[in-house]
Amino acid sequence: MKLVLITSSLNSGGAEKSTIKLCESFIGDGHQVILITMSNQFDFYELKNTIQRINLEDVTKNKRKFPYRVGINRFAYWVTRFKNGLELRKILINQKPDCVISMSASVAVFTFSFTRFLGYAHIGSERINPDPKVFSHGIIINKLRPLIYRRGMILSVQTEGIYNWCKDNWKITGFLTPNHIANFPTQHETKEFLPIQSRDDEVLVISRDHPQKNLDFLLEAWVFVEKLNPNAHLSLVGPDSSLRIDTLAETVGINHFSIYERTEQLSNFFGRAKVLVSTSRFEGFPNVILEAISYGIPVLTTPSCDLVEDFAKTGSILVDYTQSPEQFANTLVKLLENGEQLSELSQRGLQLSKEYSWKGVGKNWYTAIAAAKKEIRLF
Repeated sequence: MKLVLITSSLNSGGAEKSTIKLCESFIGDGHQVILITMSNQFDFYELKNTIQRINLEDVTKNKRKFPYRVGINRFAYWVTRFKNGLELRKILINQKPDCVISMSASVAVFTFSFTRFLGYAHIGSERINPDPKVFSHGIIINKLRPLIYRRGMILSVQTEGIYNWCKDNWKITGFLTPNHIANFPTQHETKEFLPIQSRDDEVLVISRDHPQKNLDFLLEAWVFVEKLNPNAHLSLVGPDSSLRIDTLAETVGINHFSIYERTEQLSNFFGRAKVLVSTSRFEGFPNVILEAISYGIPVLTTPSCDLVEDFAKTGSILVDYTQSPEQFANTLVKLLENGEQLSELSQRGLQLSKEYSWKGVGKNWYTAIAAAKKEIRLF
């Protein structure tokens, strides 16, 4: 098959990383894949030579102006989007794909708007909770999303909870296509790592600095962790800039804390971590948590989505429902000191991660593609 995947950019987000993994897995199965991006201004991930990329800004010679959608730039922004949409339509007419996969709600609405009457199979993959009370993409996109899935676009979701929400609220039955692990840790990588119980009390957080990730809560909790366990050390990987976090850490009086810029090379961080912590307010799919358990790292997280709660029910991770930084710190310190619990979480997490291989997840994508081909409409 010839598949076209469309995403906003190659920025360092989970949706972008998942899109790349999906491209690589389809190519590994022998399919031709074209990746279309809306912008390359914030490129972080590098693509393998096997992935053909078309960037709409390059094709239309438009460069985004910042701050965009403000004042006069608002008009320029919409003109650019319209030009990009027309160019996308030309590209699809020329390429004649067997299926188009839009990787996010906003991209799905955009693509749907500019591909009317082309008769291509089309999947819209929701990458975050569609409930506007959790996260809003804006009034227009929120209103259009259920409509496009009733007009021939197939709905793809990542968790069972979101699947049920769409069914109950939009009256639309989607396809469950969770993210997958493209490359499990090799024996060569893991044989040099110390067993979890023997590691120093190193706590790892992989996150950008955004209100969604709730890093203020993390640092407030870490103040109490240092009081209870002076040997514990916190490593934060991922912020674009460390200035705000460094300032906050200094303000609250944290001592055992290191911050690292974002990187694709996470193996060494996983190899040292005794526990991975996530304090997100919400997630579409907890990619970092899935990657951590594939390394056997015990995870402590806030209840950011239904999937982490499902993981917790199997004993694969630990979810803490408190909103108190001190209570969260107490849970973390107890976990660091409980070798038996660390070992059990590590083993159960490793076992669970195997279910998210491409072999296990890929068949769901092919089922969705087959459904999209049957659902082709010209209106």
